[in-house]
Formats: sequence, C-alpha cells, structure tokens
Amino acid sequence: MKKELNQLMMQRYKYFLLGISLLIVGITFLETKSNLSLWQETRTELSSKKAESSFYKELKSKDAYPNGKMVVLYDEREGKPELETNDFSEYKKARLEVFHDNPHFVSGFSDYVSESIFIITLMAVVSGFVLFFYDNKTNFNTMLFSSKYRRRDIYLTKYKIVGGTLLLTLLVAKVARILSFVLFIPSEHLNANFFELLPSQLLQISLLGVVFMISSFAGILLGEWVTGVITIFGFWYMFHSFAVGIFSIYSTLTDRVFSYPFLELTFFFNLSKRNTLPVFIYLGLFIVVSAILFIWGMKLYDQLSLENNGKYLMFDFLRKPIQLVFLVYLFVVATGPGLIDAIKINVTGVSPYGDYHPSVLQNLITTTIALSIGYLISVIAIYRKNPFTFIKKKEAL
Repeated sequence: MKKELNQLMMQRYKYFLLGISLLIVGITFLETKSNLSLWQETRTELSSKKAESSFYKELKSKDAYPNGKMVVLYDEREGKPELETNDFSEYKKARLEVFHDNPHFVSGFSDYVSESIFIITLMAVVSGFVLFFYDNKTNFNTMLFSSKYRRRDIYLTKYKIVGGTLLLTLLVAKVARILSFVLFIPSEHLNANFFELLPSQLLQISLLGVVFMISSFAGILLGEWVTGVITIFGFWYMFHSFAVGIFSIYSTLTDRVFSYPFLELTFFFNLSKRNTLPVFIYLGLFIVVSAILFIWGMKLYDQLSLENNGKYLMFDFLRKPIQLVFLVYLFVVATGPGLIDAIKINVTGVSPYGDYHPSVLQNLITTTIALSIGYLISVIAIYRKNPFTFIKKKEAL
C-alpha cells in the first residue's frame, strides 16, 4: 500500500520537483561560476605591472591617504582598519584572500562570494506552502481522504517525496559549490578548507528547512486562495522587521546590544568561514523548531475537515489563537519597540537621544490605532463578519 502511495505522490509532484530542483542546481551553478570568474579576473588584473604602478601612484594622494597607507581590510564591528599597507605585495595578497580569519571583516563574508538567498528562500516558501494548500484547493485531498490510505501515511509521504527531494538537491548543490572553491582556487588564497566552509552551508540548509516547515504548516491551516496567499507572503515579507523589532525590544529591556552574529546568520547567509558562531546550537535550534512543526502539523492533518475549505482557516478552534498571533506580530512590527522605548526612557529619565524624550502618550495612541485597525482586519478575514456587528454581539454577551 505504501508503495502505491509513493508512486501516486511521485506522479503528482514529479514535474514540480523537477522544476524546483533544476532551479536550485542552475542558480547554484551560475553563482559559483560568477564568483570564481570574479576571483580569476581580479587575480589577472593584480598580476599586471599596470596595477602595481597604479597602486603606488594612488598612494601619493595626500588627501585620500594622509598616512601614506591604503586601507585594505576594514573591521566593521570595531569601526577601524584591520589592515593598512603601503606595500603592493601585501595589498595583492590581502585582496586575493577569499575567506578572512577575522570574522568581523565585512560581517565575516568574502568579496568574492554572493548567493541568491532571496530566490532560494522564496522557493522554500512556495514549495512548502503549496505542499498542502494546493492539494486542498484542487480537491486532491478529497480523493486522498476517501481512499484506503491513512492520513498519517499521506502526510509522511508528502514530506518524504517533496521535502526529501529538495533536501537532497540542496545538499548536493551546496557540497558541489564548496568543492568548486576548494578545487579552483589555490589554498593559499582560499584560506579555508572544505570542512571550514561546510558549517555555513549546513546552517543555510537547516534555516531553509525551517522556512519550508513554517510555510507547509501554514498551508495546512489556511483554506482560502486570496487571503491565504496574502497571509503567507505578508508574513515572510515582514519577518525581517519582526525579528529586528524583537531584538530592539530585548535591547531596550536589558540594556544589551542584541547578538550581531544572529542577525547576520539569519538574514545575510552566504558561504563563509566562521570560527565564532555556535554552529551546533543553531543547528539544534532549527531542527527542534522543524520537529515541533512537523509533529503539530501531523496532528492537525488528522483532524482536517474539508467542510471548512474556502474559509480563511481550516480549523475553527484556531481562530482566536491566530488572531492573537496576528495582533502580536503587528505590535512588534509596527509600534511595539517605539512604545517600550518611550516608556523606559520616561521611567528611568535616561535617554540615549540626549535631551529628546519620546512621548509615551503619542506612542500609545499610535499603537492603539494600529492594533484597532489590525483587529478590524482580523475580524473580517478570520470570522468573515462585519467587525462592528461582531463587536456589538460580543458586548451583548
């Protein structure tokens, strides 16, 4: 029976998986080729006599280089030069070094490495969301639920076929990318080996796995085309602002600067040589989050009722929790950090803005307006009711 189910799912998703896999491999290949070509071109340019003469000629400019040295590497965290030199050989060596030992230089990344993480992340969002959402909207679930297959087996097979294929494709593509750097750039210039570069790619894959799991979980919950698509893409579009808001609130309440490596890891995720990040902690965190969503999604899938198909949510008992999550998300993204900052400054009397003390009342009014509008929108979307009538009925109760 499981063999038949595997064949059915493969038949259902084969063209989609082929397209996504080709995109992942193609994008990774083009990025790697572009990165290696850039390094080779720079090497050729710096090996010429013209580059050397231009270097010394430029150093003679007292306005640009008053101390007679050129800044080659700059430590962004410390806000000062990491390497200054008036020797062309030293300049050339630093310029051709792909991965630097100082993790603070250009946020730990290389001038020669770039990745289309936005496109790859978008593919994770789309493939995760449609895994369950599209099957529900095309009535494929109706056929599956009326068949001899258990819902749990259907759920597990979907992840095995789709999630497993995407995971394997990403692993192969990323390993091939690392090997390309190791094989085509001399070790003295690469300044990294395979195993030093592998953790950043494993972290990227695990982070994409979390994005995939959140999106597929949303695909189980949501039941209407327009609002469903707006919700999933709105959530991810505003996620950066939400994360920054969380860390801003944390920083305000604790007087501690939020973790620079965490934001760097989450939002600017390139192939890199990292010696400072707790790799296994992050890997463990991503795996735990994915496992929780996987188990919770399986339980919800067992309770899925096709009678709610066409409603905003497929589960009536989740309407209030989802509404609350939406309002909290809106608070953090829109006004929360400003309000909490204003309250703390007025309570302590200490302002990082000098004599300026933000108004608590003004921030409170803005927050109230934003949450009120958010509440009205949530009532319309989730409950499909006139918000003003809905509020009156609740007051009557």
